Amino acid sequence: YNWLCRNARWLLAICCVALLYLVLANILSKAGYGDIAKKFPLIKAIKGSYRWFSIGGFGIQPAEFTKIALVLVLAEYYHHNIKRVHEFKWGFMFPSLIGGSVMMLIMLGGSLSMTVLTGTVLLTVMFVAGARLRWLASCLILGVMGVFAIAKISPVRAARFESFLT
Repeated sequence: YNWLCRNARWLLAICCVALLYLVLANILSKAGYGDIAKKFPLIKAIKGSYRWFSIGGFGIQPAEFTKIALVLVLAEYYHHNIKRVHEFKWGFMFPSLIGGSVMMLIMLGGSLSMTVLTGTVLLTVMFVAGARLRWLASCLILGVMGVFAIAKISPVRAARFESFLT
């Protein structure tokens, strides 16, 4: 556990590099350069999205490891800043920037559901650490509004969301 916490930043950095790699393939594919995206080593397109690495016949989704790394980074961060958790800058803004950056990478990779799960993990860790509820509630409201806006804009996501509700 101590080794993991000490090295969590490196683990998160490695996960973010992997997510960037998938984001690049996803953006190239959506921009009409699907032939180039298909040539990326280790990436397998599933239903037009590039979210998985294919290694030795196994599929690995870096976003899953990123959630674990994010929890460890935030746990280490709050451990060292526990006396400042009620300050906006230290208790909310910095952890939100870290988590928001990770969520943006996951979203650019095309996974709204994984983005929502990562946001839930982020808010849960912040809540347990003792961040003020008004900051967390405002994030929750903005997040729900963002999910509905994205579902409304994207016809594929709107259809999936509609089928989920019925």
